[in-house]
Amino acid sequence: MTVNLPINILQEIQLLKEYLDLVDGNFISERLCVSVSRGRVTYRDPDNDWYHVTYYAQIKHSQLDISLPKIADGYLKDFFGSYTEEYREYLSELQSERLLKQKEKEWKLSIISDYSREEHIKRLIWALADENDESLRISIENNAQRILSPDKILNFNEFHADGMCFEIVSHNTPRITSADSRDVKLKAIDGLFGGYTNYGNRRPCLPNKKFLRIPDKIYKFGLGNCRIVGLAAGVFDNMSDVEVLELPNTLKQVEWSLWQCRKLKEIRINNSYDINGFKTLDGVLFSGDMKILIAYPNNHGAEYEVPEGTEIIANKAFKDCFNLKRLILPSSLRTIGLNAFYRCESLKLIQVNGPKNRIYYEGLFGNYGNVNPIWEYHC
Repeated sequence: MTVNLPINILQEIQLLKEYLDLVDGNFISERLCVSVSRGRVTYRDPDNDWYHVTYYAQIKHSQLDISLPKIADGYLKDFFGSYTEEYREYLSELQSERLLKQKEKEWKLSIISDYSREEHIKRLIWALADENDESLRISIENNAQRILSPDKILNFNEFHADGMCFEIVSHNTPRITSADSRDVKLKAIDGLFGGYTNYGNRRPCLPNKKFLRIPDKIYKFGLGNCRIVGLAAGVFDNMSDVEVLELPNTLKQVEWSLWQCRKLKEIRINNSYDINGFKTLDGVLFSGDMKILIAYPNNHGAEYEVPEGTEIIANKAFKDCFNLKRLILPSSLRTIGLNAFYRCESLKLIQVNGPKNRIYYEGLFGNYGNVNPIWEYHC
């Protein structure tokens, strides 16, 4: 359902069109100026003192030569914020001036290619739309699509932040705190630097590391704090070196996505209070009620006993667990999902604590490898 937009909002969208038609990478690059700040951190021991010189890009709104509706241009704020470089050493005035001119030349070229009109439009429309009025928000997005980007479809629900790509799954959700905003799904990890990255940073992406922690929320200018409630399929496809994965306890949906993590030994989640989402036991991911085994880490171990009380092994739960050799199933188990043992070529023995016909096994499909374990039943 959509609604007719008030005249003032349509006028604001038209004004945004004039603004965006003028403000592109070339326009910003021509008006870019690089500023420098310098300082010295002193300690009681002079040998530990250190100097710093920081270069940062900026552009004054007075140089844009056009008025903007009464909304913050968060995209340009973050865009320029990513052009920052610090030197922790003493630089003379001459050295500093040379570096300033060098950075200005480099950044002017980078800005032309890095600027994204699509992302700029989305950020401005988020600031204009009211997330508490679903019909009004949809109407604003539809008119923004028609006026601002008639030739290219925009996904207003998708955004990037802190080296990750997200999709909004709900605009109107109960808030745990007044700062919470929308619920989002993590779609891809572009690159993480330590525990935090700045939006738009162009340093080389180095996503592979032994420990990976997914936060429970992410802040996005224009959206606020977004709770991470879902993981999309394939989100960890480039995480081949991860050994420990820590997931947030805000999760409500997990699409299978761990088969490329061949070094993964343990999955963690905060089980300190009762949640309806997910729990872990001995590094294995289960549903919150412990009735469904969701995911077994690829490199967790050669033998595993599924705990009593488990009723379902989810689709692809053990997919590509290359060193799993022996599996013990509980008497409570009733269903084994499709491709649960896909590419488990080392799996030689499955021992079942129960009669043969009690478990429904959906089998294997596709190029599942040489998987042919012996099944033993113990009544």
